[in-house]
Amino acid sequence: MRIGFIGVGAMGSAMVKCLLDRKVAGPQDVLVSDISAARREFLSREYGVVTLSDNGKAAENADVIIIAVKPGDLPQVLKEIRGLTREQLVLSIVAGATLSNLRQGLDHSTIVRAMPNMLAQLGKGITVWTATAERMKRKNVQGQIKNPVRAANGLAYITRPPRRVRSRRNWLKPYWELSAVRST
Repeated sequence: MRIGFIGVGAMGSAMVKCLLDRKVAGPQDVLVSDISAARREFLSREYGVVTLSDNGKAAENADVIIIAVKPGDLPQVLKEIRGLTREQLVLSIVAGATLSNLRQGLDHSTIVRAMPNMLAQLGKGITVWTATAERMKRKNVQGQIKNPVRAANGLAYITRPPRRVRSRRNWLKPYWELSAVRST
């Protein structure tokens, strides 16, 4: 499995390091694209990963694309990597990026949104993730996601898709429910 990183700041770099340290992927299977030439050079030298300056090429050659850019850079990145195949999985750790915005920006439905916590930078964190309905229906969704996420962050918890609950006053309220099931 080839894993492409679009953006490798603090969290993206931590994920790359943990994936390699835990042997989920080898350096030849990790593609890194970043706006900073100095950052790309450091990651290539430090970890031996393939570095690119073109986000589109990084996404085109990856099975799993991890978007780890600043929220303000997301619209441009989505334009650059648009046109993915149905088999490619997009995993976003961009703060504030909704599944709906990602789906529309990419014109793609195989998307997972994850929120790692700060301890993920040490490989000891917990990540909560959810996916588009299309992604959740496909077989082995947990297996495909949990290896990169768990290796990079420790534990991964799944959120269930939103559902409506009738309150005592007959109001319908959408809510997200965190699953108590560990993705191990």
